[in-house]
Amino acid sequence: MPLLAPLLLASSLFSDQVKTVVVGADAVCSTEIAAAFAPTLWFSPDEPLIQSGIEIPSAVPGDALAGRVVYYQGVVRGVEGSPSKSAGPSIAGCADEVWRLKSEDELTVRYYFYYPQDIGTNSHPHDLESAEFEISVLAIEDGQALLQLDSVRGFAHGLGWLANRLDVAKLRGREPRQDPRLRLPLTILVEEGKHASCPDRNGDGLYSPGYDVNVLLREAWGIRDTFGSGVLVPRFSSELFKPRSPDGVRVWPAGYVRSGTLDVSSEPHYSLRAARAAYAVLSASPEWKSSEKLREIVHGNHFGASKADSKTSRAMGWAGENLSFVVRRDVGARAALLGKIAHLPVVDGWLIGRLSKGFTRNHDWGFELVYSPTASGWVSPYASGLGYGIPREGKKLAWNNFQYRPELGIKLRFGRDELPPPLPRILKTIFPLGKLGRFIGVRVGFRAEPIDDVLTPDTDEGKAFRGRRTIRFVWEIGGGAW
Repeated sequence: MPLLAPLLLASSLFSDQVKTVVVGADAVCSTEIAAAFAPTLWFSPDEPLIQSGIEIPSAVPGDALAGRVVYYQGVVRGVEGSPSKSAGPSIAGCADEVWRLKSEDELTVRYYFYYPQDIGTNSHPHDLESAEFEISVLAIEDGQALLQLDSVRGFAHGLGWLANRLDVAKLRGREPRQDPRLRLPLTILVEEGKHASCPDRNGDGLYSPGYDVNVLLREAWGIRDTFGSGVLVPRFSSELFKPRSPDGVRVWPAGYVRSGTLDVSSEPHYSLRAARAAYAVLSASPEWKSSEKLREIVHGNHFGASKADSKTSRAMGWAGENLSFVVRRDVGARAALLGKIAHLPVVDGWLIGRLSKGFTRNHDWGFELVYSPTASGWVSPYASGLGYGIPREGKKLAWNNFQYRPELGIKLRFGRDELPPPLPRILKTIFPLGKLGRFIGVRVGFRAEPIDDVLTPDTDEGKAFRGRRTIRFVWEIGGGAW
C-alpha cells in the first residue's frame, strides 16, 4: 500500500486524530463518520438544566428516544466543491445516507444539541445549538478511508457571525502531520444556561482565545457563562467564563469507555441520531404546531432539511451575513446597500462597499469603501469616504466623478433577540427582512466635503463655496450585520 502506508504511520502516531473508516465499494454509512468524530460535551457545574435533573442534550419533541441524544447531518463535496451524490440506502443496517467517498473529498458534519429551555437573558423554551466539523478524506485504499479533522465551528445562539472557529488545517496544512495538542473526541464547551458551543482544542476545560479559537477572534462569542444569569456584556472577557472542572458534567459519545488514561465508562454518554429521521417525527409533534419558537430555531439551523428545502434559507443566511439595507441621511435622504468585500487579516477588520441612491440632488448614485474593525461588536468605530459620486447630467449618469469625502463615526449594532421584550417582536414587525433583520444597526458620524472642493482656489466660485459648511452630521439605520 504505497499511498496509504505513510498515512497509516501518521494514524498510529496520532491515533485519536486520524480516523480509519472501513468502506465497501467506496461507500460508507454516514453514521460511521459521524460517530468517528462525535464530540464530548462539557457543561458548567452550575448548569441549571442539569441541576433540575434534566438529561441534556435531550431528544427533540416527538422523538421516542430516551436519554441523551445528539443529532447529526452532513454532506460530501468533491474536489471541485460540488456536492457528491449519495449512493443510496444500500448498506445493511444503515439508517441514514450512504456516501460515496473519493480521495481529497471534503465532508461537512453538523452536530445538533437540543435543550428544552434557554435560561438567562431573553430566556425561551426550545433551544437548538450546533457545532460543524469540516473533515477531509486523505486517502482510500484496500477498503479503508483515512479521514482527518480540518476545522470546527461552534455556533452561538444560531448566529454565524458569533461562531467560535478552530482552524486545524491552518496549523498543519493537509499533510498527515497532526497538531499534538488536539485531542479527539474533541471537547465542546457548553455555555451555562444559554448553551453556546465552543471547541476546546486540548480538552483542558478552559477557554483560551487564540488557542481554542483561532479565526476571527473579534467576532467570536466565546463562552459567557454569566449570560445565563442575566448579565449581558458587549465583548468576551475571561471573568465571564467558569473553568470546567471534574465537578462539571461531561457527556461522551456512545461507545467511549476510555479517553487516553481516563476511564469514562461511568460518566454520561449520548446516542447519535440522524437529524433527517428526527425531523419527520418532530414536524408531526404537538409542540411543532403550537410553538413558533421551535419552528424558527429548527428552520434557522437547517435541522433535518433536504438540500432543496434549505436552498432558500441558506441564501437568506448568506445575505444576512454579507449584506445590509439601510436608510441614510447625508445630503438629503438616501437608500443604501452595504456588502462585505473582504476580511483584512493584518488589521483583523473588514472592507465593505456601500452603494447608495439619493432621493434629492438629481437622484444621484454613489459608491464608496467603508472600513469597520468588527461586524458583530455592539459598538465599533468606522471610516469611509473613498469612492465615486455619480450625479446625473441631464438624463445620463457621470461615471468619472472620483471623490474623497472622509467620514468618521461610531456604529452601534444590536442583535434583535438580545434586546429586552417586547422590543424583539416590535423590531421584527418594523424590519421584516428575515435574517437581515436579526441585526439592527445605527451609524452616526461626521462627513467632510471633497478635499479638492475644500481647497478651492481664490475664484468667485471658490469664494461662494467657502460660505458653505465643509463638515456635516450624517446617520444611517437599517438591518444586517454591516
